[in-house]
Amino acid sequence: MIDFFTYPATASALALLIVFVVALLISHAVLLPLLGLNEVRWHYIDYVWLSLAILGLVGAVHMNRAEVASNYITVWNTRATDSLMRLRHMTESYARTESYLCQKGTRTDSSPPPAIFDAIERDYASTCKWFNTLKSELPETMKDVPPDFGLTSFPTPPNLSSLSGTGSTEAIENFRSGVTQVVESMAQIKVHQTEMKPPFFLQIIKYLGPFIIVIALALRITKVTGELRIKEKKAANEG
Repeated sequence: MIDFFTYPATASALALLIVFVVALLISHAVLLPLLGLNEVRWHYIDYVWLSLAILGLVGAVHMNRAEVASNYITVWNTRATDSLMRLRHMTESYARTESYLCQKGTRTDSSPPPAIFDAIERDYASTCKWFNTLKSELPETMKDVPPDFGLTSFPTPPNLSSLSGTGSTEAIENFRSGVTQVVESMAQIKVHQTEMKPPFFLQIIKYLGPFIIVIALALRITKVTGELRIKEKKAANEG
């Protein structure tokens, strides 16, 4: 009895059994006198119970889809959280004073020409400043991520010269890639959340599916009873 009171009726074996017995009694009480010994009329019941059975199976399919979608949401939530944490860690690493972006270079005999050296310094300095700005604007957790989260949510990256090499460019591209991973995970979560909210009609069918199937079975059993009565009547007449 605990199951009946702690779970919804559609998830209770006891409730399912009660519905089956009631449907069986009602169908016997109504259909047996109504259809009597007319063999043709009893065949029409096949259309009814088969249609109900298919409807119940549709509900079972959507129940499975909801369960699969729920599992996918869990997976993509984990991926989104991991992506956000990696993005934060990467951004903080680039923004540290020990980062190659934030350290001033020392001129030596092997340094590139002054124009290139100065361009590298300017690009690194502007990129370091950009990452320090990003560090304070990145959400702490997925709960803090706004729905419109994306590359446009952050300040525009600095304009880099063509002389500074790939250091600053790679750092910026790494950040963009990290944001894209979070956005893609959020998009997947939305896709599977949609599966969790089917149209109202399908929601009803999904939860009433077990009841619909047992009602279909009750009708099928009643049809068997009706057909047995016809055969018994024929056997009695022939005897």
